[in-house]
Amino acid sequence: MGSLANCIIGAGSLLRLRPFDTSTVAGRSRERYRRILMSALTSLLGRGISIPISLLTVPLTIQYLGTERFGVWMTVSSAVAMLGFLDLGIGQGLLNAVAEADGKQDRARARLCVSSAFCLLFLVAAAVLVLFWVAYPFTPWHRIFNVASQIGRREAGPTAAVLVACFAASLPLSVVRHVQLGHQEGFANDLWNSAGQLLGLGLVLCAIALQAGLPWLVAALAGAPHLASIGNWAVQFGGPRRWLSPAWSLARLDTARELVRTGLCFTGVSLCAAFAVAADNLIIAHALGSEAVAQYAVPFRLFATGSMLLTMLIMPLWPACTEACARGDYAWLRQTTRRALLWGLVAAGVPCAGLVLSGRWMIRLWVGAQIAPGFGLLLA
Repeated sequence: MGSLANCIIGAGSLLRLRPFDTSTVAGRSRERYRRILMSALTSLLGRGISIPISLLTVPLTIQYLGTERFGVWMTVSSAVAMLGFLDLGIGQGLLNAVAEADGKQDRARARLCVSSAFCLLFLVAAAVLVLFWVAYPFTPWHRIFNVASQIGRREAGPTAAVLVACFAASLPLSVVRHVQLGHQEGFANDLWNSAGQLLGLGLVLCAIALQAGLPWLVAALAGAPHLASIGNWAVQFGGPRRWLSPAWSLARLDTARELVRTGLCFTGVSLCAAFAVAADNLIIAHALGSEAVAQYAVPFRLFATGSMLLTMLIMPLWPACTEACARGDYAWLRQTTRRALLWGLVAAGVPCAGLVLSGRWMIRLWVGAQIAPGFGLLLA
């Protein structure tokens, strides 16, 4: 109890808006923990907004769309999520480069990396849109997503188009998020993301009230966070970090190559994660039909809260550790890694264990009897 009380007291002393003096090793350590704590708290706030929104939108959209069209939405979302590797790990490479440049106080290096990453991601996004536009008329969307109803067959292609457009927009817009994460200011991005989630809920309710089709619902929910990202971009690069605003004239091929080379180290992990998370819905759709996807996707969304909690803990540590490594603060790195492993196990394990035991009851309460997973699925 005494150790827990000391941890609480120590964390409380870090809750302040004014940064600590970073001219000393102790001051840098406290400043890193302050930013990690602020990012974790705003991430918790964001999850406190996004989780209820997700819990609310799932029953709303299932009742409005029906299980088959909802299954189409989840299947198309999974297919598009598998395209995440197309950023070539540039975002992660940029995060590392910005954090390292921050540790070395090298503004010129940061500007080169941000501009090179933006231009490269913009070109990738443009290529994705052009290829999709060429392939769209020749693709049997209803067969790919195994849709039987007439309205589902009609909406499958436009739904895919909306999600691909949102994915393409997310590539260059992600630069502002990685810049904030690299400067250990994930809390700013979390606040904007929360605003986007609330906007998305409002737009979904409007779309349902207007009896809009599935593509419009998808555009409302998937597009709103990008509108928030545009606002974040305008504030970040038009205000305190105007000097870091991307410019085509600052992009360098050698810097872009370096970012890709670093990012490819993460691409393999991203590919595995994307396929592990997204391939399930595609396999189920082909084997059992789009309606069966809902029986899997709804419990999966419930269990995703465990990974959300783990992400809240891990993401703020990444840039802090990179910056500490650039400064040579290895003792802080070792101590923080041990703590992260312990708290990560607790943050992910405890909620998932509780959901295995109470998941069927919670899902029935959440969306009704139309989704009824077995104990084997919950355990898996």
